[in-house]
Amino acid sequence: MGARRRGLMSGLIGAGGAGLGAALASLAYIVVSAIFTGPAFDQWGWRVLFFCGLLSALLSLFVLRKVEESPEFEGKRQAPVPFRELVRGRGKKILALNIAVAAGGGAQYYLTSGYLPTLLGEVVGVPAGARGIILLVSSVVVIGAAIGAGELSERLGRRRTMLGFGLVNLVALPSLTWGIASVGGGHGVVVALLCAVMVMLSNAAYAPLMIFLNERYPTGLRARGTAVSWNLGFMLGGLMPTLVSLLSPELSDVPSRLALFLVGATLVFVVAIWAAPETRGALDRERHARTVTDETTPA
Repeated sequence: MGARRRGLMSGLIGAGGAGLGAALASLAYIVVSAIFTGPAFDQWGWRVLFFCGLLSALLSLFVLRKVEESPEFEGKRQAPVPFRELVRGRGKKILALNIAVAAGGGAQYYLTSGYLPTLLGEVVGVPAGARGIILLVSSVVVIGAAIGAGELSERLGRRRTMLGFGLVNLVALPSLTWGIASVGGGHGVVVALLCAVMVMLSNAAYAPLMIFLNERYPTGLRARGTAVSWNLGFMLGGLMPTLVSLLSPELSDVPSRLALFLVGATLVFVVAIWAAPETRGALDRERHARTVTDETTPA
């Protein structure tokens, strides 16, 4: 991938990929719920949606078979770097910060885009048809926001971009959550606008995360470090909606708990980003240093 497009592709593949998947899921929901109406949806409709998930698995297999190996590894047979290098010395601080950034970013996604169907359906009471359209529109907004924020990180830097959105989200996300819950299901257009702004901000915040994690690690640790940081962080972030539900005795308690969790998750994200260095250009600096070393090393 060219250096100029790394941020944009990070947004497209990371947050944008989630938005595209959600858009396809929303579209499938709209179609299936229109075909299987009323009790038929509870009996057969959800089964159709369940098996639609198999198509995404086949698509992933096809894409993986077509992806080229990274130039950093192609044709090379390097000894694997031990896992312990991730968790000792300077590596453990990098790993801890990376997990915190990923957890904060992931929680913002799961507490907004991920929790939106429950918020709209169970709490706000938006009808099924309108809910599907709002979710579809929100998912399309996510794709554009992620691409835009990823591109912005090429101009402003990864750290500044994520920190800027994180600081805005400390106030904006809980406020928008309250707004959506207060408006009610009878004002679909207003709810749709509030949802679109909410998912735009929450997904833009972590759009550069994938390339940020890559740039934090040297080549020998990059794949392993990124995989551990991303997946462990998003696993922790993915627990947040469950905790919101568990700590909400009544449906009326959900908006306040959701707002509090959003503030906490975003604060973790902001503090971790604040403590991390700028990474834009790190891959090129490493490649240049390796080239100079190879040229100066006697044959």
